[in-house]
Amino acid sequence: LEGVRFAEPDLCFSGSKLHHPNDARFFEIWGHHQGLQLGFSSSDIDMDAPEAWDLSRGNPAIKVAVLDDGVQHDHPDMPFGLAGADTTTEGPGDGSPINAFDNHGTSVAGLIVGRMDNAFGMAGLAPDCSLHAVRCYLSTSPTSFITMSSWTVAALSYCETAGIRITNNSVVLGAQPAATTLKYD
Repeated sequence: LEGVRFAEPDLCFSGSKLHHPNDARFFEIWGHHQGLQLGFSSSDIDMDAPEAWDLSRGNPAIKVAVLDDGVQHDHPDMPFGLAGADTTTEGPGDGSPINAFDNHGTSVAGLIVGRMDNAFGMAGLAPDCSLHAVRCYLSTSPTSFITMSSWTVAALSYCETAGIRITNNSVVLGAQPAATTLKYD
């Protein structure tokens, strides 16, 4: 055509937005997706959860175990049919918390498999995976706990028997030698 210097085809395409769950506290989960709405700076050192959810939200055949101080089975963000075990010397045996300080495992489990789009709490990174709560230490205060190596070994044995290949134990454990005082003559 005379006078036309440039033309481009009228292409038809489609797209989708990244999924942002309706869970009330989703934008507070900095590790899933940096909460720009809360004023955090964006350095993009998160797990890109919305981008990951476009690919997969997990699979019920994938079993994940949280080795911790127990997971509250009836929490609104926990998946239905939660399985578990208690490898300590006390507890109901299903991986539930037993005292007021046993709440760390529930938080950890929520970050991994918390129910998505229930307009409550947070959303887990892999909400469609199966969760096993394995209580292998006892909280003694809001900031301390006790455990034994044999409880962790028993927890890992439970995981092996149950066919669990993914575990989370978010505490740093290790034998610490007792403090001793040396006398020099």
